Amino acid sequence: MLVAIVNLNGNYSKLVSELQSLGVTSLITREENKILKADKVIIPGSGEAFSAIKRLNLYNLGSVLKILKKPVLGISLGMQILCEHSEEGDVFCLGCIPGRVKKMKGIVGTAPVQYFSELQQLKDSPLLRGIKEEKFYFRHAYCVPPDDKTYAVSAVRNNVSAVIQNNNYYGVQFFPEHSGSAGKTVLKNFLFET
Repeated sequence: MLVAIVNLNGNYSKLVSELQSLGVTSLITREENKILKADKVIIPGSGEAFSAIKRLNLYNLGSVLKILKKPVLGISLGMQILCEHSEEGDVFCLGCIPGRVKKMKGIVGTAPVQYFSELQQLKDSPLLRGIKEEKFYFRHAYCVPPDDKTYAVSAVRNNVSAVIQNNNYYGVQFFPEHSGSAGKTVLKNFLFET
């Protein structure tokens, strides 16, 4: 299995290491043909929404990511740009999952908050198989409120969607690669259950 990690200019060494520990080859890329040939695609979490969308459009990846039929996982910012719009930079995003990204309540400036939290599961998803009371690592200043229960799979405190899903598009607000064994289970589920 080959997983394409969309290159948004971040440090993906921990994510690559976690995928490798699950026996999966990954490739960090901005090349359309490599994304199309991969079995699965991950849009990682790094940076901010306006710059991420600008970078995707610069490499013509925005239009490619919107038409994929294979499983796609967005992590943190990667999840947010799968939605329709982000208040961060007031930018229209990919629109693969209905929803709007808003600044978290109580956040002053753009500094993200960091916390570990358990998930409150709202409905079943292959991503959460085997997850019970584990805690996940979050670091963000913007979020998708779980207003639309059609797409919100689980939530955490402060009215934050932790997992969203629409057809073959999955998003997690937390960083599975920094969430220990629970995060590894989520990655494993994405790789082998979706």
